[in-house]
Amino acid sequence: MNGPIDFDAINKAALAAFPAVLARILPGGKRIGAEIVALNPHRADRHLGSFKVNRYNGRWADFATGDKGGDPISLVAYLAGVSQGEAARLLAQMLADEPQHEDTGELVWPIPPDAPAPPVSPSRFGLPTGVWTYHDSNGAALFHVLRFDPPGDRKQFYPLTLWRDEKGLRWRWKAVPEPRPLFMVWIASTPVLTRL
Repeated sequence: MNGPIDFDAINKAALAAFPAVLARILPGGKRIGAEIVALNPHRADRHLGSFKVNRYNGRWADFATGDKGGDPISLVAYLAGVSQGEAARLLAQMLADEPQHEDTGELVWPIPPDAPAPPVSPSRFGLPTGVWTYHDSNGAALFHVLRFDPPGDRKQFYPLTLWRDEKGLRWRWKAVPEPRPLFMVWIASTPVLTRL
């Protein structure tokens, strides 16, 4: 990377691919709620618990040593023992090596009758243990959310949405943009009869 470093853009790109980034820089980390809990490679850390990274905003801290930072670049700088600038360059290179999520195309909903069959699962989790289909107020299916219970890990929820791009209709393991619809909104809009 030559020229000025766009720290904000690199941090934003890193957060968009943060699960893959964290798997690479903190292998063996365990997902607990909104955090990845990992062993700190800078000390004789033998038990998970004190070194944590927020999966959504990149803030991290080692509560045993007081080391902390507010974004993915600072985390890479800490782990690699380099400056913020060098960490940004390392992270940008790492992101160039990672497959990026597709953000092109247009969300399609309700799901049309000619839609391709949805995939059953991201390959790493096996079969789903639950499937929830979201509907509009007329009862038409909009998208699905699947639950997986991988052995030795916490439950995982993945949204499955239909998109149209230059290749046609394709399913993606991607959330619906905000504002998101309520689950079972079509039932909530149905009149309820009560006795007086």
